[in-house]
Parts: sequence; C-alpha cells; structure tokens
Amino acid sequence: MKLTPQERALEKIVRKEQPGLLDNLSAEKKQKLLRFLQSLPPEQMEGKLVLTQTTTQITSSPVPPAELLHGYNSAFPDGANRLFTLVENQSAHRQRIESIVVNEQLAQSKRGQIFALISAIFFGSLAAYLAVQGSEKLAGTIITVLIMSLVGAFMWGKKSQERSLDKKNPDRHAKGQ
Repeated sequence: MKLTPQERALEKIVRKEQPGLLDNLSAEKKQKLLRFLQSLPPEQMEGKLVLTQTTTQITSSPVPPAELLHGYNSAFPDGANRLFTLVENQSAHRQRIESIVVNEQLAQSKRGQIFALISAIFFGSLAAYLAVQGSEKLAGTIITVLIMSLVGAFMWGKKSQERSLDKKNPDRHAKGQ
C-alpha cells in the first residue's frame, strides 16, 4: 500500500514524537493508524500533532478556474463578477495605452517623412542652384550625400522595424514569414 503525502508527513511526525511505535505494524495497520490520526479533531491531538497542507495553483490566464470563481463568490458578495470587472477594466486600459502609443508612433513617422522631404527639396534645390552657378563638383557632392542619407535612413528604418518584429515574435523567421 502506498502512503499519501499527508500520511507520509504524519508518519514522520509520529516517528519523531514516538520512536518505535510504528516499527512492528504491517503496512496495512500502519496506514489504518495514520488515517485514524488524520481523522481526529485537533483538540483531541493535545497540541502534539499538527498537520498542515498547502496547495498552490498557478494559472497563466487572467481568468481563474471555475472552482476559484465559486470560492470568490462565497468569500465576497458577487466576488467573481468583481474580479471579471477588474480584468475587463485592465484590458480596456491596456488597449487604450497601446492605441495611444501606435498613434504617436505613426505621427512621429509622418513628421520624420515630412522633415526628410523638406530637407531633400532644400538640398536638391541648393545643389541645382550651385550647378547652375558653375560649382558642379559641390552640387554633385551635395546630391550624392543627400541620396546616401535618404537611402541610409530608409534602410536603418527597415532594419529597426525588423528588430522590433523579431522581439515581438522570435520564431518569425523559423515559420517562413
């Protein structure tokens, strides 16, 4: 016969408090004795034997299992409903924050594009003016730097976007996306 974890813990206590008491008992009689001791109310144990059992339950969902919801309802008036309201409010708050962040990132991206367009027009116009005035080498240098800067900024933005996606979904390349 296999002892339960509670019975094993109780056996340890009995062996410590009363060495030799369980030595000559068969496995069946030992188990019966341990079950009997477990069934006694604490006041009959005279403070000599205390058995504590702790249960830990971990959930990864924001919603606990149904048994816990019944427990919330019995512990607090309308406890499960209050818990769901808290979860729904937190979810709505997180979605609002994410929406604000996305909108701000879009606005920042648009500002960057507008600034790049204005800079390109300004430096392109400057290069054209210098070319007309006879400074073709300086105009060519400005145009070359302008094009390289725009291409570099575009490539840096794409690489940054890929890194961001990789952080959010590390298995992205493994799945062929």
